[in-house]
Amino acid sequence: MCDYEEFVFTCAHSTIRLKSYCHFARNDPNHQCFGVKKLRNVWDQNYECESCRERKSREQQWNQSYGYNGYQGVFLFATASSTSEGPFMLFSRPR
Repeated sequence: MCDYEEFVFTCAHSTIRLKSYCHFARNDPNHQCFGVKKLRNVWDQNYECESCRERKSREQQWNQSYGYNGYQGVFLFATASSTSEGPFMLFSRPR
């Protein structure tokens, strides 16, 4: 019965980490445990998980580069026809 801890983030995601191996898993060369997994502790974190922080960082970088910097153009997406080389994007300039 290996012991685990759960970390709950403010973004409502959680992660579970191994706290300690049980007797059988410690003696097994591959640390395999076929017993019950026990959740020992649940820790509330005061921040978002790493993937949410990375996503927000990418969104902020994108917004600074391409969006919301005074450019009020309308983006029109069109699919490629049989005569064109590939997909293309049309966009209008602000007035």
